[in-house]
Amino acid sequence: MRIQLTLQHSNEAKVDFNYQYHLSSWIYKTLAQADGDFAEWLHQQGHVYGKRAYRLFTFGKLQPRRYGVDRQSKMLVLKEAPTTLTLSFHVPDTLQHFVTGLFEHQRFSLGSRHYHVDFEVQTVRMLPPPAFKETMRYRCESPILISRLYEGNPYPQYLAPDAPEYASLLLQNLLRKWRAWQGVTVLSNEAPLEESMPCHLPFDFRLLSEPRSKLLRVKTTDLRGYEFSFELTAPIELHEIGYYAGFGEKNAAAGMGMVQVVHDND
Repeated sequence: MRIQLTLQHSNEAKVDFNYQYHLSSWIYKTLAQADGDFAEWLHQQGHVYGKRAYRLFTFGKLQPRRYGVDRQSKMLVLKEAPTTLTLSFHVPDTLQHFVTGLFEHQRFSLGSRHYHVDFEVQTVRMLPPPAFKETMRYRCESPILISRLYEGNPYPQYLAPDAPEYASLLLQNLLRKWRAWQGVTVLSNEAPLEESMPCHLPFDFRLLSEPRSKLLRVKTTDLRGYEFSFELTAPIELHEIGYYAGFGEKNAAAGMGMVQVVHDND
C-alpha cells in the first residue's frame, strides 16, 4: 500500500539535505504511538530471512509546492506549502486502513534542537495500486542502493546499475525479501532461492536511462545509490515486493529504492 501525506509548514522553511534518517525515525515513532508491540517488532526484528531482518517499507522525497536550495548552508528550502510525502508499505490487506489511520493529524519536526521545521499532516490519501504484470517499467523516485563485499575489503562497495553483477544482486535482494515476507525457514540444506518461488522464475533487468549517482548520509555513514529508469521482467510477487518495500538496500532506514511505474504514454 502507498499513502500520500499532505503536510503543512511555514513558508521558506529549511531542512537539511540529508533528512531521510529523521523521516525514518518519525515513521517508527508514529507506529510506536499506536501499537508499541507492533512497532518494537518492526524495529528490532522485522521480517527475518537468515541473519537479515527486512523492514518492508520505504518513503519518497519531500515534494513542496515550490522549493529552492540554500547552497551555503546545504539546506533544502520549502518555499511554499503544502509539501507532499509518499509512504510505501508492504503489509497485508487487512492492515492497510489501520496503517493509514496512524498518520492522520500527526505532527512532527525535522532538524536539530537549534533549527527545525514543524510539520502537520493535513490529509492522508491512499494511492491506487498499479496493475502488476511480469514486465514493468519503473523510474526511481529515490536512489537504489546495491552493494557487495569483496574479499580483503571490510567495507561494502556500492555498484552502479551497469555493473555486470548488478542484476543478479538485485534479484537476490528481492528474493530474500520475498522469503522473509513468506516466513520461509532457512535450513542448512535449503533449496536455491529461485526454487522457493511459487511459479517459474523469469527475470531480466534492462537499463533505460543514464544512471545518476546520489550520495546520502545516514548518521555518520555515506550511502551511494543511483537514480535511473529501468525495465524489469520478474514474477509479479517480486514486483510487488520491490514496488511497496523498495528495491535494493536501506529502504526503511533512508527511504532508498522507491520507484514509480512508467506507463507507455509517459
